[in-house]
Amino acid sequence: MKSALRLAFSASGLAASMAMAQVPTPSISPDVAKTRIRIGYGISPDFDLRAGGQGHLEGPEIGLDLPILNFEGIGVCLSPSIFMGGRLRHGSDTDGNIYRFMATANHTLGGNIGGKVGVGLAHSEPRNREFDSKNGVIGQVGLSTSLTSGFLSHLTPRVELNYYFSNSNQLRGFFLGLSGGL
Repeated sequence: MKSALRLAFSASGLAASMAMAQVPTPSISPDVAKTRIRIGYGISPDFDLRAGGQGHLEGPEIGLDLPILNFEGIGVCLSPSIFMGGRLRHGSDTDGNIYRFMATANHTLGGNIGGKVGVGLAHSEPRNREFDSKNGVIGQVGLSTSLTSGFLSHLTPRVELNYYFSNSNQLRGFFLGLSGGL
């Protein structure tokens, strides 16, 4: 699974290069057609610890939305991300990472509100052997709102709230953050 994720992240880099070379057409919403960088804070609450009991991951998450297809105002993207649990807090939270590689669909629902759905693969990896690694299929639902004013408005910044769901408890979680288009 690790080599598959590395291959997926390499492919997403190639897709990013190709996506940046594309020029959005005027009929497509700029929020849908842009490569977006996401950064924020996440929490994944259900980790079965090797020593027994439950733990949780919380920390920064960084990701990209790389447009590959636009259809009738719906942007389909490759969306790799890494969630780095335990990086900002020391103590009760578990230390590890969750790597996600997803295909997502983004659409402006009306006004400043956007919606996102996605499906993909994920892998959780402990840093201190506190839990066992897990692989699984994941899904995503999310809402966002644009921040239209300010000196960074050319980046089309958005506030996002996403929920990741899976049959593996370790791969579930919430993300709250900002995204901006390139």
